Amino acid sequence: MKPTLVLLVPGSDRERLLADLRALGLTDRPDPFFDLLELGEHAYGFVLSGRVIEDFEPEELEEVARVAPDPYAVLVEYENAESAKALLDFLIRDRTGVVDTNYGELIEFSEFVRRMESAPDWDWRS
Repeated sequence: MKPTLVLLVPGSDRERLLADLRALGLTDRPDPFFDLLELGEHAYGFVLSGRVIEDFEPEELEEVARVAPDPYAVLVEYENAESAKALLDFLIRDRTGVVDTNYGELIEFSEFVRRMESAPDWDWRS
């Protein structure tokens, strides 16, 4: 199974995020769980239903809502940290929201970008 993370954006930014993903080439695939995006040599899976939000604890949602009111959640399946960074650099750089690393951290988009830039070898999974 590939690693995953969750992008949480304000509900008001949902349509812009989805439009950006479609502009990159997001396509439906037969897999009932994931939509597919291929960028160069990297492949990603997405769950866009927003239902992943149901997996969050109330305390986590409270923390997220301070940054992303009425959060919309997108599950992202990626190959490795390098592939995730390539996608996230495009998706989160000029956006407000939170990354749930699925490794015990909720990181604001601006902080995630700062870490990617200041420590290119940074891997949130270790």
